[in-house]
Amino acid sequence: MTYAHDVVRCEFCPKLASGLHPATRLVGDPNDEDAWERGLAAMCNRCWKILMDAGSVGKKRKGSNERWWLGHDVGRKGARQ
Repeated sequence: MTYAHDVVRCEFCPKLASGLHPATRLVGDPNDEDAWERGLAAMCNRCWKILMDAGSVGKKRKGSNERWWLGHDVGRKGARQ
């Protein structure tokens, strides 16, 4: 049995997440080491494809000042994990 609190939603839309994917998020100034966050993000297949197609440009999240990329190979190399 699945309960509502067990359901993981996509970070970008109301759909159910299909999995966790490595992602990098920029919040603020790209020259600020603390503005880069790396981790796992829950995503549906559609949003994963959009980020994959965005490549090195990334994708800005609507209604926020966040820019996202798939993987951890963008941004400041000295950024904390």
